Amino acid sequence: IRVWQIAQTATLQAPLLGHSGIVYEAKWSPKEPNAIISAGSDGSVRLWDDRVSSFAQSATGPVKTLIAHQNEVLSIDWNPYNGLQFVTGSSDTLVK
Repeated sequence: IRVWQIAQTATLQAPLLGHSGIVYEAKWSPKEPNAIISAGSDGSVRLWDDRVSSFAQSATGPVKTLIAHQNEVLSIDWNPYNGLQFVTGSSDTLVK
């Protein structure tokens, strides 16, 4: 995952590395400005802290990794009322 700082100039922050395959979706939290979640073909959901990658000079890993499904996680979304909850959808036909 690549995060760009575009407030003043388009600057690439350190890449967020962790998924072993395709990243289908990544979303910023509506309540926590530094939290990003991502959904991947490896069946995992990863939680990232943007403050870590903002100051890192090399690639950074996730704060938390959850094996959410047995198949690829195709979609993810934050709970708009609770910045600590999210939902996932997978090709295993489950929503968690």
